[in-house]
This record gives sequence, structure tokens and C-alpha cells, in this order.
Amino acid sequence: MDPVNFDRVQKWTGTGPISQVIDRCTRQGLSHSSLIAEAGKLHVPKISVELLKNVSQSGFPNKKAYIRWIKRQVWGMHNASSQVAGIFSALQRSVMEFSETHNEFGTRGGSHYWETGYHVNLRLYEKLLCSTFDSLDGQQVETIAWIWLNGGLFTYWNYLQETEEILGLLKATWPALGVTKMIHTALYCWVLFRQFASIGEPAILELAWVELKKVQTFICDDIEAPYLSSLNCTAYSCGSQRTVDLLSAITLSIGTWCDFQLSDYHRHFYKSPSNFEKVVASSIIINRLLNSGFDKMEGSGETTNLKESASEKVKMYLMTSTKATFEQAVNGLEARSNAAGMHPLALLADDLRSIAGRECKMFTPVLSCWYLEAKEKFALLVHEFYGEKLKPFLEGLSQLSSDARSVLTSAYLLENDLAQFGYNGDIVLTGSLVKEWHPYEVAATAYPLIQDWVDMQSHNILEWTERAFHLEVWEPVSSLQKHGSSIVEVFRIIEEAVDQFFSLRLPVGVKHTRCLLFGIAQCLEGYIEKIRAQLVDKNNLYPAMPALTRYEEGTVNPFIKKKFVECKILDENVLMQLNDLTVFKLCIQANTLHYIGNQVRELEDTIQNHWVNVITCDYAGKNKNLLSNDKLIQELLYPFDRVKKIANDTTNQICDFVGAKVVFWDLKEPFLFNLYRGNVDNARMESALERLDTVLGNVCGLISDALRDVIVHYIFRSSLDGYIWLLLDGGPSRVFTGNDVLMLQEDLNLLKELFIADGEGLPLALVEKEALMTQEILDLYTLHTETIVERLMAASEQISTELGHVKPSNRSAERADTLLRVLCHKGDKSASNFLKMQYNLPKSSDYEEGSSLKGPVLSDILLLSNGPRRAKWA
Repeated sequence: MDPVNFDRVQKWTGTGPISQVIDRCTRQGLSHSSLIAEAGKLHVPKISVELLKNVSQSGFPNKKAYIRWIKRQVWGMHNASSQVAGIFSALQRSVMEFSETHNEFGTRGGSHYWETGYHVNLRLYEKLLCSTFDSLDGQQVETIAWIWLNGGLFTYWNYLQETEEILGLLKATWPALGVTKMIHTALYCWVLFRQFASIGEPAILELAWVELKKVQTFICDDIEAPYLSSLNCTAYSCGSQRTVDLLSAITLSIGTWCDFQLSDYHRHFYKSPSNFEKVVASSIIINRLLNSGFDKMEGSGETTNLKESASEKVKMYLMTSTKATFEQAVNGLEARSNAAGMHPLALLADDLRSIAGRECKMFTPVLSCWYLEAKEKFALLVHEFYGEKLKPFLEGLSQLSSDARSVLTSAYLLENDLAQFGYNGDIVLTGSLVKEWHPYEVAATAYPLIQDWVDMQSHNILEWTERAFHLEVWEPVSSLQKHGSSIVEVFRIIEEAVDQFFSLRLPVGVKHTRCLLFGIAQCLEGYIEKIRAQLVDKNNLYPAMPALTRYEEGTVNPFIKKKFVECKILDENVLMQLNDLTVFKLCIQANTLHYIGNQVRELEDTIQNHWVNVITCDYAGKNKNLLSNDKLIQELLYPFDRVKKIANDTTNQICDFVGAKVVFWDLKEPFLFNLYRGNVDNARMESALERLDTVLGNVCGLISDALRDVIVHYIFRSSLDGYIWLLLDGGPSRVFTGNDVLMLQEDLNLLKELFIADGEGLPLALVEKEALMTQEILDLYTLHTETIVERLMAASEQISTELGHVKPSNRSAERADTLLRVLCHKGDKSASNFLKMQYNLPKSSDYEEGSSLKGPVLSDILLLSNGPRRAKWA
């Protein structure tokens, strides 16, 4: 037997599960065959006929095995022996007749009689190619994905080797089945595409892509080209039936599947975007094969027509898929909007934004390789689709309702995204499709509606502020939050308005923002002014100026009728206000004002952050330089600077009022009326300091930590004012001798130590600075009377007709009224003589405190002359 034919016999006998008995019978039958003498090519039909003729039942162990072998050879022809013999003889003659038929196309290794039934042959070869996939019950069990997951690269390589071995065995059937390398590649590509369509495994698509590239680059010679053209098939394309050659039928089948998938690629490739690029590229190759033919691809280059055809193909995919996606988004929109509680147009815009995001990330980068305007076209299509739905809604808008806000915001964001996606944010300068872009005019529609909304919000904030203040009882919110509850409600309303304003995500203008912020500032200023209006003039807290008297030694005459010192009588309304303004209430109000300052600063930061987002949303870019200007932001926030200043000033005013009220009103009995009254030694500072220390503890427990030192500072300052009042305006009952000065100094030191509080209170430097004036006045009592008189004469030019009530905080050791009052309270005979001779002041023993009668005061005394004259005494 010829070595080549023997090798084929070996392959024939080794391609199935053949027992040793069958193998022996097969070899014996072939050895006695007349085919051995033939030098021609062996074919499967010839071998089958020879085996049926030369192998008898005697070679098999039983009849059942023989019949099974016959079935294997003739597919069921196992009738009576005489019938079988006749059939075998006829079959042999037919096979020999066809085997001698001339090969019409001269294909190498092929036989014409087998090629005449190529439909069955190719279907058989298709099934053989499918054997490269392991199947069970019609479903693939051992997929390439399983290979990747369980065996890694080595197993995948083994899988490819096994596949190559199977394909190598199948190659032996090419001559018998009329298969060429081109037909094999095309059929294998088709089988792989069908397998991918069935299971969606990317690795199979990759193999199909490799085979399709081979088809694209394959060159048919002069022998194979006519043969391939003769293999006609019936193909269905675009709903019509036509006759085409085999390769065209295969490419049409693959192309039809690609067209179906890509015509709605948003739905088909949503979960597997990695397959999208290969399918698009496959469709482009199929399109080129069908337009240029299979024998002109290699080296022909891409002509302009082919590029245009590919571009139109991709454009068609883009348009049909986008339209299908929009229709899917509209389908069931009402039901979904009811479930989500959103207006249908707002929900639709949000859905389209999500679709545009996926398009930008997954699809258009691929489509742009063949259709350069893919991004612009997609943006334009979605913009047109949504614009048709939006236009009637915009025409019917009259107010910025919740539905209007949601729809306008969603439409504005959608248009921004599409402009950014399709035109890089600038629809004026970029894109050849820009003439077809018709803006929604959301800004023009929304502008007056936003202004009306801002005005309404400002009015609502004002009403809520007044209502909250009216209900305020000035109790702290909690032990940690020591401000009033009304201001919390006010800022809640303000923050809601600001958040709603900027969450509109609409093209808000500077005018809108300025109006809203100005309205908020006005409400806060009104709240602060209501607190300020509850205060009374601090002068109402100070005692009446007592009559100026002089010290006199000796026994008091009991028969002389005494005059009464004038008492200050307040208006009933003022008195009620003072009684209502408790330290507790004032501390809560001060805390509230401090809270306003902090919240306004936080509000400014929030507005600045929101404003940056507003600038970012303005896709047109024409206002970017203007809106990002720091000066403009400062201008917008200027009303809040005024609010912070007013709040800070009012806080200081309240703290100052608290200090004066504590000393001159709440502690007036122990501090002003009892201290040093009659005799310094018997009415010292200790008892008053105990009361003051208790008040300080209460105040520090009420006031916020940030204001503690501030309000304690004001109380200390008022305490010094009260101490000065005792030294200068203590009335006829207070006379200080040289021996009293040491005790007065000790008491002043005790007062300072109370506020220093062993380093936990006010700073030492601050205490000493504030007590400097008090110390200077106290030091005047250590001077000789002549020295004080000389200073009084030197200060006479300061005396004018404007002399009157001097506030305690306006004292000075160099002023004439201060020096004169020191002489009035100085327990010195020389001072008394000077005051009698110079001003004719009455004796202190002539007065009894508590009267409403008016006695001589400084303004009356100093107006009697142009100034004090030097007294003449021994």
C-alpha cells in the first residue's frame, strides 16, 4: 500500500472507538482490496465500499458485532444478504463512476462527486467544528471562562492545543468534503460567532475576531476563486431573500447578527461593554468584505468610499440605538415617576443623563474611531428628543413650583452635560452640528421665576424671624448650647432657603443672589435690633448725684433741722424694664448674639462653596471670569459684614450693661449704700466682695465660654466705677481720713485679686491697666490739702457751663470736679475751711441721705465764680 494511503487508513481506523477485532477485520479487508493497486487518491466512499465487499461475518465474534459494524459503514443498510450484495454492487459502480469524474475547478485534494453535494458536506463540517466545544444537554459546560478561572494560563494553553489537534484531524476531511482553507476559516469564524451569541463569552469573541481577520486578509488564487463563487446559497438580508456565494452568506449572517446587536447597543452591551469594540470592528470588516469582495482586501488599502461606508454604518448604529434608548426611557415613564415621586420630565432628564454618562464612558470612544462626530451627534439627538418633550412644559410655566424647580433643574443639568459631552462645554465654537443645536432657554425662562421665588423666600424668612422672636422666652437650649431657641429656628429657615436656592442648579444671576443675601441680612439685623431695643439707657442705673458738702469736726447739733440728700426717681416703665432685664436674660441674649456671629461666618463659607458650584455649572463660560472675581464675592457678602458688626457691638453693649446693672443696681445696697458708710473701718469691702463673687459665679455659668472674659471684664470695670463713685460721690456720710487710705488701698487690692482669681480670671496686666485711674484717684487722698488745692486752681480753666452729671467711667484725676470732690470727702479741717470760704459749701452734718430735696451740686457751685481762688488760712 502507498505510504500516503496507508497513513490515511491509519487515520481512518484511529478516529473512533474501534476494538481490536474490528481493527483486524478492517485491515484484512483493505489488504485484499483492489484499491491497493491504485496509484490514485483514496476517498472515504471508496474505502467504505471496499470494506463492505471484502469483510464477512466470519471475522466477527458474533452476528451482533457484525451488524453493528455494517451500520457503521452504511448507516443502517443491513437487509438480507442477497439484497445487501446487490446494493453493494450498485453502490460500488456508482462510486467508481463518480470517482472518475473530472474535477471541474481543479481544486487540489478534492473530488468532484463529493463536491456536488456540498450543502450536506458543509453542514457536516460545521458539526465537526462544533466538536471543539464540550456540550451536555445542548449547553456548554466547559467554557473558556471556566478554563480561565480554574486552570489559569496553562490550562488555557492546553485548551488551545487540544483545539488545534482537533482542527488538525478535521483537516483530513477537507478533500472529502470539498473544504478549502478559506472555507474552513469562514465556517470556523461563523461557528465561533454563533457560540459567542449563545453564551456571550468574551474569549470566544476574541477567537472569532482572529478568524475574521484571517478572512479579511485571505487572497484567493485563480483556481479557488471560481470554486468559491460556484458555491451558491440562499441568504436573507433586510427582509428579502437572495442567492449569494457561500462566503457572502456567512458574512451576511454574521453581519446581520452584528447589525441587530449594534442597532440597540445600549441595551445589548450595557452589562458587557468590553465586547462592544470587537463587535463594532467585526461589523466594519463585514461591511468592507461585502462592499469590496473577498479577493481584493489584501493590499488594496482603504478607499474613501470604504471609509464613508463605515462612517455611515456607525452613524446608523448611533441613531437607531439612541432612538431605541429614548423610546425605552419614555416607556412606562408615568408609572416610574409616580413611584419615585418625581415629575416625569425630571425623571426622564435624569435617566438621559445616566445614559449619556454611559455613552461617554463605554461607547462613543469606540464609535469615534469610525465616525468622528459620534459625540456631537449623540448629544444632538438626545437634546432634540428631550427638547420636544420639554417645550410644552416651559410654555406653560408661571411660577417656580416644586415640579417646575425639579424639571428646570434636571433639564438645565442635562443640557450642560450634553454640551460638555458633545462640544467640550462650548456650543458656540465647536462642532459641525452646532447649527442644529437649539438651546432649551432654561435660563431665560427661569430668571423671572427665580426672582419671584427669592422675594417670597425673603418675606417668609422675615415672618418666621418675627414669629420666633415673639415666642422667645430666653431660656438656654441646653447646658452646652446657652443661646436662645428662637435664633436656632431662624437659622434653620435661612439655611433651608440658601440650600434650596443653590440646589436649584439653575443659571442664577448675581441679582438673585444679592437679593436673597440682602433679605437674610435684613432679617438678622431686625432680630438684633429687637434685642437692642429691650435695653434701657445705662444712666438710669447710676444713683443721683449727691449734694456737695464739707467735713466738719465737733458735735452735731441735734436741734438743727437736717436737709435730705436727693434720691433718683425712675419712670415706672423704665423701672419695669430694668426689673425685666435680669442678668440671666441678658446673658442668654449675649450668647445669642455671639451665636449669630458664628453662624453668619459659617453661612458665608457655605455660600462661597455653593457659589463655586454655580460658576462650574455655567457651561457657556461667558460669565466665568466675572463670577469668580473675589471682589464680587466680597460684595455679595457685604451685608453679612454689617450683621456681624452690629451683633458684636450689641454684645458689647449688653455685657457693659450687665456690668453696670450688677454693681449699680443688683448690688447697690451692699456696694454703694453700705460700703464705707459712716466709718471705713466698720464697713469694709469683704461683705460686698462675697456678694460680687456669687454674682460672678452665676454669670460665668450662664455666659458662653467665648464671652466669659468679655463680660467679666465689663463687671470689673463697673466695679471700679462703683469704687470711684464711693470715693468721689459717696455723699455726706462718707469722709476719708489719712488713716482710712490704707484700708481703702487694701480693699482695692482685694477687688483686683477677686477678678484675677489666682490666674484663672482676667490677665494681671489687664486688671492693673483698668485699675490705674482708680489708683490715681485713691492716691489723691494721700496728698496734702494745699497740693490738691493748687491742682484744683490749675485745672480751673477746664470748668465751663457744660458741667453736669459726670459718668463714673469718664473720671480723671486731673479734672477740677474730681479734685473738688476729693476735698469734699477729705476728712481734713484745711479742706473744710477752703470749701467754706471758696464755695460756701454746707456741712455734711446738715444733710440726711434719702431725701428728695435738691442740695447744692457741682454745676451750681462752680458757676458762682470763674474758678477757685487761693484760700487764706493759717
